[in-house]
Amino acid sequence: MGLPQIWISIAELIGFDSFIEVWAMMDSQVYGEFADNAFSIRVRVPMFRKYQRYQRDEFIRTLTAPPHNLNFNQILKRVRDDLGIKISINTVKRSASL
Repeated sequence: MGLPQIWISIAELIGFDSFIEVWAMMDSQVYGEFADNAFSIRVRVPMFRKYQRYQRDEFIRTLTAPPHNLNFNQILKRVRDDLGIKISINTVKRSASL
């Protein structure tokens, strides 16, 4: 996915789990809460759902490769069971081919 080095450094400093919690919290706020004005700075981070989509797609690609070699229907079931995400078979196909 690629995060700017500053965010990777912050994750290393506070720990992965804490970083993920902070990132999700910041992403859930109403856009503009971090608005520019004379007394604040704007913090830019990718939307957390993009990270979640990236992780989902990586999981799907892993399941298509050896040693798993699962078919699309098997992958669909694993994504639903393991990640709790309901997606279509077309999403599985698209993610597998990235």
